[in-house]
Amino acid sequence: MNPSAQQQVSPIKAKRRQYDEQFKRDAVALMEGGRGATQLARELGVSQWNLRDMRRELDAVIRQRDILKKALAIVSQEPASATR
Repeated sequence: MNPSAQQQVSPIKAKRRQYDEQFKRDAVALMEGGRGATQLARELGVSQWNLRDMRRELDAVIRQRDILKKALAIVSQEPASATR
């Protein structure tokens, strides 16, 4: 490619693909089920980095859910003074 042709090519900004929550959950479940990340990424048409980020995102949501469950259990307990 000659230099003038390179100048005519405008950079194309890649559009980020968005994946729905069910796709992410299913992908993470497949990885946790023993599927290799490299092969799974190829089959799903995503990068290994996407799979890693999906797993991290799901782990964070699970931790948040567990914390909220514990907080709800603590808040919903009757105070000791109310039972007397």
